[in-house]
Amino acid sequence: MRPSHSKFASPDSAMNSGHSDGMPKRDCSWRAVLAIIILATGCASAQTRDSIWSAVPSSAIKVSPFHLLNFYPTIQVSYEQRVFPRLTLQAEGGYVLDYGNDDESFENKRGLKVKLEGRYYLGFVVNRERIYYVALEPYMNRVNFNRYAIVEECFDGNCSHPYVRRFPYTIEYRESGVSAKAGALWYVQLRFFVDLSAGLTVRNIDYDEPPLPPRAGRKNEWFSLNIPNEADRLVLSPNLGLRIGYRFK
Repeated sequence: MRPSHSKFASPDSAMNSGHSDGMPKRDCSWRAVLAIIILATGCASAQTRDSIWSAVPSSAIKVSPFHLLNFYPTIQVSYEQRVFPRLTLQAEGGYVLDYGNDDESFENKRGLKVKLEGRYYLGFVVNRERIYYVALEPYMNRVNFNRYAIVEECFDGNCSHPYVRRFPYTIEYRESGVSAKAGALWYVQLRFFVDLSAGLTVRNIDYDEPPLPPRAGRKNEWFSLNIPNEADRLVLSPNLGLRIGYRFK
């Protein structure tokens, strides 16, 4: 006799059939949840990066008010341009003003101060209002001013009738160097900010004057002190900077 086939499946076969139908659906659900988590994490990370680098000015102009208090005061203006997400270049120029000194030893000050800065922004932001940076800044100062020497001369060999003659000449002040700085931008409004920095500067200072007549002396000296120090020298000095800026975008 041929074995009869039951119309009903065995319990084991039913359970196996149930598992084979349910597992693919469960796997698809977990994969969908995992994909959503990865996508959300990636979007959050991208938004975080965008919010950080949005604090880096793409284009900004700045002024340095404290340069007006320098011994060689200047109207100092700089322009910062973004070249990479975290890297900017800043060009700065200053025109020397002739004011604030009645001493005839420093008459008719004139010249320029030029700086070029490469700036790298760090990924630290506080409430999107402040971002930090490090920078290198080579610079050059070219300033001239007039000075008068006093020469005592005589009409005769015995110098019984001496007289004083003013001898005008020009001093050339030249300085170049490089500054290493760290600083921060503080946004006070959407587009206005304050740029603060501090660091160290290697300074190569040189003062040149023409040959003077014998026995020539300066008409005025500041209590017998040379201010500023006009000795040629190479020095390491601290630097501080404060600029007020406006970002165009």
